[in-house]
Amino acid sequence: MLHLQGSICDVKYKLFLDFLLQKLTPSAAPLLRPFLENIQGCTEEITQAITSTVPEKDIQNMIVYFANQYQHKLSNAIEKAFQKKGFTIEVSFLAISFDETNALFLVQMDFCVISSSSKILTPFLSDKLFSRFLNIKPLTEAITILIQSAFQAQCNFAQIKQIHINTK
Repeated sequence: MLHLQGSICDVKYKLFLDFLLQKLTPSAAPLLRPFLENIQGCTEEITQAITSTVPEKDIQNMIVYFANQYQHKLSNAIEKAFQKKGFTIEVSFLAISFDETNALFLVQMDFCVISSSSKILTPFLSDKLFSRFLNIKPLTEAITILIQSAFQAQCNFAQIKQIHINTK
């Protein structure tokens, strides 16, 4: 089992709203889908209205609430992103909070790597005993780079930084 800790900063709310609507619209109920598609055309105005009338703290709390409320769907999206990179993972824990002193969204995730496209790595990654004895630093550095590139490719609305991965 691997434990990830990281932070997300510089959230751009308009891009976040665009991303959210793109993810919600295809799976929305048929009656709601046309409404969401129409909203996509005016995200600039909606974002301006929200950021000028709603306190930033409330927006941050909404993001944390949304991420934690839909952590199962978010975990599935993370697993799919890893699968596109050749890794099969299982996310067992995901939590997001907000650090007001540093204005960072803090992310904690526990996951295990079930398999990888590189067959030689699979026994080491999936075996719990082996992962404790294996020098994990080069592996966690590689996974960290993978996570950063997958995040930036999927989520152009924020920056991810200060990622630490260790065995649990």
